[in-house]
Amino acid sequence: MRSDCGGFQLQVVLLLACCFLPASTGLQSYSADRSRYQCGHPEYKRVCFEHSVRAKLVFNEFEPVVIRCVVRNLGKHVVTWMKNDGRDIPLTIGHKVFASDSRVKIDYSSPDEWNLVIQGAQAKDSGEYLCQVNTLEKLLEKRFQLVVRGGDTDGGSGKKSSVNVKKQSSESSKRLPNDEAVLSAETTRELKNVLIYGPAIVLQGEQFVSFTCTATFRGRDARRNPDASVEWYHLGLRQVSNASSMDISMSWKDGDTIVSVLTIYSVRFEHSGDWVCLKQPSEKRPPALETASHQLTVLEWDPRRSSKSEQLLSHQQQRQKQLQKQQQQQQQQQGYRNRASAIKDNRFKFALAAAAAAVAAAQMLA
Repeated sequence: MRSDCGGFQLQVVLLLACCFLPASTGLQSYSADRSRYQCGHPEYKRVCFEHSVRAKLVFNEFEPVVIRCVVRNLGKHVVTWMKNDGRDIPLTIGHKVFASDSRVKIDYSSPDEWNLVIQGAQAKDSGEYLCQVNTLEKLLEKRFQLVVRGGDTDGGSGKKSSVNVKKQSSESSKRLPNDEAVLSAETTRELKNVLIYGPAIVLQGEQFVSFTCTATFRGRDARRNPDASVEWYHLGLRQVSNASSMDISMSWKDGDTIVSVLTIYSVRFEHSGDWVCLKQPSEKRPPALETASHQLTVLEWDPRRSSKSEQLLSHQQQRQKQLQKQQQQQQQQQGYRNRASAIKDNRFKFALAAAAAAVAAAQMLA
């Protein structure tokens, strides 16, 4: 009888193995298939961020801060670092640093890593930082939350602390008609010395698109300084006049303000992204860069559209469709995950039930 019982138990075990091997193989195949659509897989060719990098960072005051941003398949695209403080001024674009704080650096020693470095962390460095890549199709970004601990920021140490507050100017950011935007380099009235005027959205192939930068110096006789000027940058590269594609002019107004106009003869997709105007020399104390930044979006020209308003409406509709498609993909991926989890749970429950039945049957036969 015991021999028959042992044979029956062996048959049950073999039956369970047959039930589980296909399920396990199916899950492995499903997992391998899904991995092809994840960042870092050799077959995934789109620009993407490595999500395994920590997004919430805590450092002690005075420590060096390193915020890692790993970008796969970057190609010719450019990485931009921003601090989400409402000023719309880039910290870095590509290899170029535009931050007004000399403690900010960019480390790109590794091909896929564009790490933001802040020397000697301070409480004011806490906040949200954005690592961005403009792929022309859409703006990709990964968000990081930085917390700097220590010092007298909480007021609980018994030491005296003081805060200097400057009145914020209501004119730090304005919106002009015809999709034109004005972005200032500073949010305070005393330091708002660099501005950019220009269109925010243009059509590919549009002729003579211009940006105007005004940089104001302290002295009325600033024009006597031969070094006073402004420089233009796009995606971290300095721009100069080119007879076939671009013109940059500069003039003085009232003896203390430089007015520089950058004109693009024929707009292409490559002109999308951040345009930065840099004031030279800086008058900040301690010395730091004085800049203004403006983002341009170039839309594909559709000959079936007869007006700019129709083209802009089409762009908005396309953007809405892209968002809906992304949401559908996310829901589909979540459905796959739920389905795989349900299959696994059902197999496990079946295994428990079968094992319990086998044990009960064995006990009865015994």
